[in-house]
Amino acid sequence: MVPFFNASGTFKTLQYIPPEGEKFLFKDAPKQEHFLVVGGPLDPVNPILYAEGYATARRLNLATGLPVVMTIDAGNMVAVAKVLHQQYPDSRHLFMADFDHAKDVNKGLIMANEAAITKDSFKRDSYHEPPKTLLVGRFTAGLFCAGNGRQCGLSDHSSGCPKAQ
Repeated sequence: MVPFFNASGTFKTLQYIPPEGEKFLFKDAPKQEHFLVVGGPLDPVNPILYAEGYATARRLNLATGLPVVMTIDAGNMVAVAKVLHQQYPDSRHLFMADFDHAKDVNKGLIMANEAAITKDSFKRDSYHEPPKTLLVGRFTAGLFCAGNGRQCGLSDHSSGCPKAQ
């Protein structure tokens, strides 16, 4: 069970992940703008990393030592980034896209890019200049596997790579 909270820290819902790995939110559970911080509280001094699922967020946390915001899925990344940018306007916001190269539409990469370039909610001054601190990143299978992960049969970087072990 993975708990999700709003930006005020209020519990909102749970996600159930059985051993087989399929993910389930409770029926009609609120998702928009809700998230889990994996690996400790956010610190405005350090970058804020965003990832879709728990496995990806945990891997990023272990690799960097930084807390990682789990956004439940790619479709919620922009909404979560908007509310957290309001709380941490001077922090560096890094979006770690799931690089779903095996899928026809690479939604993880698309939504991470959208979160990084969304300007309407990230305005910093009267000139509406987008913040220089927002970037898009790719944390791909290449960090765990020689090449881009395709030879390992990975669907995205959170899968790990048996050949790298």
